[in-house]
Amino acid sequence: MASERIRTSQIKLDRELCIGAGMCESVAPEAFVVDEDGLVEFGPGLAALGDEPLDDESYTAAAAAAAVCPAQAIIFNLKANA
Repeated sequence: MASERIRTSQIKLDRELCIGAGMCESVAPEAFVVDEDGLVEFGPGLAALGDEPLDDESYTAAAAAAAVCPAQAIIFNLKANA
């Protein structure tokens, strides 16, 4: 949960796993977008945070996108100390 104060640097986007399905963008367009190469990247909402802790809305969006990713290309590293 957001109470864990996860930061953007703790979210890994594995572009080698990404298949460009766009599920992440359809669920959370502020958190993730599919770029011109058809691969996931941080959307404007997460990019704007820099490495500040995610607020509840951003965390919820990022978690929802990760949950629907068919390639599991959005990975939360909760053990990393950012």
